[in-house]
Amino acid sequence: MTVVNVYTDFFVNQLWGRENIDYHFVPIIDVKRQPVSEGISQKHIYLTGIPVHRMFETAPADACQHHPPYTIIITGGSMGVGGILKWIRYLSPGGNILYKILCGRNEKLYCYVKSLRHPCIEAIPYLHSKAEMNRLYEQASGIMTKPGGVTISECLQKRLPIFIYNALPGQEEMNLNLLKERGLVTDMRNWDMQKAEEHIAAFFQSNEQVKEYEKHVNGYLAEISNRKIML
Repeated sequence: MTVVNVYTDFFVNQLWGRENIDYHFVPIIDVKRQPVSEGISQKHIYLTGIPVHRMFETAPADACQHHPPYTIIITGGSMGVGGILKWIRYLSPGGNILYKILCGRNEKLYCYVKSLRHPCIEAIPYLHSKAEMNRLYEQASGIMTKPGGVTISECLQKRLPIFIYNALPGQEEMNLNLLKERGLVTDMRNWDMQKAEEHIAAFFQSNEQVKEYEKHVNGYLAEISNRKIML
């Protein structure tokens, strides 16, 4: 029997087994160095990225939508309101951005967003298929989210600019630190919430920022291009 470690965050902690593991499928080249430093042979380590469904593999031809109104997905509240509600309460839509809030099975969040009755803020209920999620990604200019490994990987595959509004201590914070170092996400946690739309719009209106982001994402995807695992 072959035993494989498939890592679903952008770091490797000591909870993962090392002995009697045949292969290690790591998410990013920075993480590959850790098992090597622990004496694991490189021939047992494959740089695969975090596995995502094959439906999310292909990015739209114009991955960064450069013309307003920009469509921004906001997600991270499917299991609890938490930080997402704080951001939604401070949204001040001025017409440059259309916000699509993924509420999942969180009925409280869904009802709250619907109650706003704002033409630029849409509540999206639980999506029943990956095809529906993929269509939403295809329509989006970017995403506001927490740094969960699978969601981030889907967005990197779709080449969607990623804005992080919250990160829980522990694995999310560790993911965020590495992703920021690689230029793969924008940390918006310290932004003035009421000026968030202004900052996001400025990102898309800056060819320099968009090109820099695309360069970092393309570099990451090139690292894993020969060893991707898709579900």
